[in-house]
Amino acid sequence: GYINMFIGANLFFHGLVPLAAAFEIVFLCDRQFTKRENNIAVIAPLVYGTGYLINILINGMGTWPDTNDWYLFFAWGYPVGFVIYGVIVAVTWLLAFAMRKAKEMKTGSILATLSGRGDKDVDYVVEHYGYGEQFTL
Repeated sequence: GYINMFIGANLFFHGLVPLAAAFEIVFLCDRQFTKRENNIAVIAPLVYGTGYLINILINGMGTWPDTNDWYLFFAWGYPVGFVIYGVIVAVTWLLAFAMRKAKEMKTGSILATLSGRGDKDVDYVVEHYGYGEQFTL
């Protein structure tokens, strides 16, 4: 399941490396990002996802616990798995875009939530911090 993504070497690849990369971009990089670099951000999930898809297409999904679909993206069928793959690539591009825009902003903040409960998170932020002067209703 999900927790297996953070055991052994997977802790390094699925936990520490992405967090270190995000930390570096947000806190240590002081230069502006280009649109080209924004597009380059999707190369890693495209390569990884393509390898994942090829593995499933060649070897089949298999049955649990010896499944090749270890993220269970294709548990609801191939069409849903391909949609999930597309959403992951799109979200990666959008996060890179949001980080690029955040670097360009002189003031203000960008709030991005991927928790699946974003409506509640945004309501909490608005309730406790407001919209900001330029966004008052």
